Amino acid sequence: MRRRIFALCLLISLAWGLALSAQAQQVSAVQEYQQARVYVSGKQWKEAVQFLDRALKIDPGYADALYLAAICYMSLDELDKAVPLLKRLTNLRPDFVNGWGLLSQCYVQQGNLEEAKRTVGELSRAPGGGPESRYMYGVLAWIQGDLTKAEEEWREAIRLRPDMAKAHYNLGMLFRLKGEKVRASSFLHDALRHNPDNPLYRLGLGMLQYEMGNKIEGSANLDKVRAQMERMDLAALALAYQMYINQRYQPAEKAAARAYKENGELSEAYLLRGKALLELNQEEEAKEMFKKALELDKNVLEAKAALEKIEAKEEAARLEAEAKAKAEAAVGSEGGNESGGETSDSVGAEADGDEGAGNAPEGTTSGEGSEAADSDNQNLEGSEVKGAGQNPEGADAEENSGVSAAPVGEN
Repeated sequence: MRRRIFALCLLISLAWGLALSAQAQQVSAVQEYQQARVYVSGKQWKEAVQFLDRALKIDPGYADALYLAAICYMSLDELDKAVPLLKRLTNLRPDFVNGWGLLSQCYVQQGNLEEAKRTVGELSRAPGGGPESRYMYGVLAWIQGDLTKAEEEWREAIRLRPDMAKAHYNLGMLFRLKGEKVRASSFLHDALRHNPDNPLYRLGLGMLQYEMGNKIEGSANLDKVRAQMERMDLAALALAYQMYINQRYQPAEKAAARAYKENGELSEAYLLRGKALLELNQEEEAKEMFKKALELDKNVLEAKAALEKIEAKEEAARLEAEAKAKAEAAVGSEGGNESGGETSDSVGAEADGDEGAGNAPEGTTSGEGSEAADSDNQNLEGSEVKGAGQNPEGADAEENSGVSAAPVGEN
């Protein structure tokens, strides 16, 4: 009997010990996760990953740790490490909607749109995944340049979830791109109302307000973006925009460069620096900026227009140089022919003189021919210099303002 009681007590003790051990592991995993969040807030991704690795060794099924680790690897541009973590997360927790959304964004960044589309399809079947899937379908449509489809999907996402701030923001930037500023303003105000702490939404609204002539509110919003510390890339971009609007092009291009050094995916930073460089007459560097902006987002129509204008100007200059070279060659050929004719005439005149007027001073006829040749040469030189491709300076200069197109797929 005692042995049975002892055995039962032993089993109960072991059970309590295992439960306490499991609870201790979960608590320690949470502690590691919380420490990682501190590093994430400071964008110290590598340091955060170390704590998340420890958390996942303690609790391999810790969904929040898997998700945050994937974000860290994406921020480090190590998508090959982020994808397996997100696959593991969605297998363990099919209802973790943000996991599906982030996985589809990874595929988008890898350029694997087919896999991204398949993943969004899985997201649409997940419990509660409808709004997020429509949002991501809109992102895919935007990437493919189908703005009509993108608008339809984002409107449907808002219908399913009216407080989805990022869908409001993307629609606002889409209408801004199309020049429908009143509608853009409505959606951007809604985005900021649903998420007033997001500096990206405030930046978009501030720039639009400047473009609509509301400089006081626009300046106030951009000042707030510059003051926040969460997104230093957006703070630098806000400064660049203000400098550009105030025609301070050198500080503008430097601030825009800081913005894309903080975030290499920020297409608007490349666009704005390109525009500032154009004002500084640095066309070659400006071209590279516009090309980079279009590489990141082919919907940045302002970059496309600026690039086409520069290339047209270069082609016109090339054609003008070719025409000038041909004209100079033709003038040189005519000059040679005229000189040869004068020599022949002079020789003939001398022969005639010798035959008919032997008392004439030696070389008189020859000297008159020489003066005529000199006179002709002077006229030719004058016509060659005059009108040698003189174009009015600054004839192609054009003042541009505003920044178009926006990042999509923001979480």
